[in-house]
Amino acid sequence: MIIKLVNHPVYKYIVFVHPPRTSGTSIEVQLQHGLDFPHKHESTDYYEQILEDSFSFGTIRNPFDILVSKYKIGWYESGKTNSELDEKSSLQDKFLHWLKYFISINGRVHAHEKENSLSEYFKKDLDFYIKYETRHDDLCALNKIFEENNIPINLKSEFIVANSYTANYKDFYNEEAIDLASSFYENDLRRFNYAF
Repeated sequence: MIIKLVNHPVYKYIVFVHPPRTSGTSIEVQLQHGLDFPHKHESTDYYEQILEDSFSFGTIRNPFDILVSKYKIGWYESGKTNSELDEKSSLQDKFLHWLKYFISINGRVHAHEKENSLSEYFKKDLDFYIKYETRHDDLCALNKIFEENNIPINLKSEFIVANSYTANYKDFYNEEAIDLASSFYENDLRRFNYAF
């Protein structure tokens, strides 16, 4: 998402990068002010021409938690991936079965998906990251940066919840699933300092 700043002494734009399942929708809604921005989940590649003249920020989330969120919202939880399992299969068995399928298609189920990891969304570093796990504090820090730089944006920390789940993401994993997810998201875990 791009917001043009008028007559700002330092920045021409605000750029917000929102990978799916990282709690960025509520931020987008606040930034849109009723306008329609058609490019919702674009990577830094999309903004390459203007990043140097922009204050840029994005949302991130523990990749282990992102996987469970994708599984639970039904993007990939169709009968196709779980049809081989019976109703008595454990949550961890069902998730492991789905995870193997997810990895086999390289995390891209829909034709429009170009990126499958945080590192692919953030090929270039941004000025600030809002972590899902510390969202409130990070938004407060970001608002302070906006204020100090005379950027007329003040973001609230409320969530727009799109199909949430109440279980802890760790409940979905057995050792094999941890190993598979750790390998698949190795770069994200290292770059953004996440662990199981």
